[in-house]
Amino acid sequence: MTSRLSFLLIIVFFISGINVINADEILSLKEAKIKGWIDYKASGNGESTHYLKPLKIMVRNRKDDPVKIKINSGRKFISKDTLIQNLVVTKEELITLKAFESKNVEVFAMCIQQYNGCPFEKAEYEAGEMADKKLLAVVKMIEENRYYNTIGQYAVWAITDDLPLNQISGYDTVAAKNLQKLASLLTGKPIPIIKKGDYRTDYYSGNYKIRVYGTVEFTIPGKSEVTIAMFDKKNMVVRELLFEPFVEPGTYEFQFSFDASVYTDPVYYIKLIINKDVKIVKELTLR
Repeated sequence: MTSRLSFLLIIVFFISGINVINADEILSLKEAKIKGWIDYKASGNGESTHYLKPLKIMVRNRKDDPVKIKINSGRKFISKDTLIQNLVVTKEELITLKAFESKNVEVFAMCIQQYNGCPFEKAEYEAGEMADKKLLAVVKMIEENRYYNTIGQYAVWAITDDLPLNQISGYDTVAAKNLQKLASLLTGKPIPIIKKGDYRTDYYSGNYKIRVYGTVEFTIPGKSEVTIAMFDKKNMVVRELLFEPFVEPGTYEFQFSFDASVYTDPVYYIKLIINKDVKIVKELTLR
């Protein structure tokens, strides 16, 4: 009698355990979608640049149990419109959802198609495969060091679009050197030598063929990261004008000046980005 009761108890435990969810189990967004745990909708973020948080994802838990979802750094998101950039996630996101809960997240990512159009609000995306080893190595350096800036984007393009390594440059010279070294190791290209007058590596040369200048005024209430950069009509960054990671509260007037002979579009846009949010956009006419 005792052995039969034990056998029945084992069967009941086994059957009841089939539907138990491991509270510590974390699935990737793609895996959770395949298993039917969640629905998601990924779209472009028109309020960001293509190298900060260009991706918005709405995730809905379809289960009556909580779930944990991970958006992996290095995960590619593929645009449904072939004229719009594909993206690669540059910062892992962990999302915890209660039963039937929905959440919206803005995801750090960078463009992996330099000459396609930038993400906009109506652009739709699907989670794709993970990046290959070379791109993933760059993504990991960006994530570990928080190189969420134009230099990080240039490094990604050095892998995905064969961008010359001398264009991995800007005001953050430490980031530029680290990413140049990594890109050199991954591509076999030599680390570039900075030459006087190089429009990307020497911002202060003063050697102008066509001089463009202007002023950006702004006020910040607290210590902030400030970037000022120039974008083309596709909303693609073409030049970093200022990057300061720690700016004290106050009112500022930033004056910029550079050689515009290398820029061929009639109109560009100067953007003020504070703490990775676009605050001011000014049109700049060159022709």
